[in-house]
Amino acid sequence: MYDPTRIAIDDYYNALSTAATKHKNIFVIAEENWCNWCYKFEKYSHKLGYDKTIKSKFVFMKANWSEENENEEFFNLFSKFNTFPHIMIISNPGKLLESRPVNFSEKEFVAIQNKFSDAT
Repeated sequence: MYDPTRIAIDDYYNALSTAATKHKNIFVIAEENWCNWCYKFEKYSHKLGYDKTIKSKFVFMKANWSEENENEEFFNLFSKFNTFPHIMIISNPGKLLESRPVNFSEKEFVAIQNKFSDAT
């Protein structure tokens, strides 16, 4: 699901550049490969087509946290959290707009997408 060798800070800077060019916000999903809820979220998002919606409305980025690679440089940019999966919505200038664990209803998830799909 996640490549623990990826450097999240590099992906983030690339996402910022793309987001600025495309006038979109960044949708980050932070997950861990050993997390059962992360797998369920990934499967659920795909089944309902949310993955496609997210990729069309946002610049999409995955950030891995694992023992092999905690991606501290990226995660230290934002408020600490320890619940996975976790979503972050970041504006194209790099301001954190939303940060919350994935423990909400389908209706709330759609509302989050709609609220932040337009870059401000």
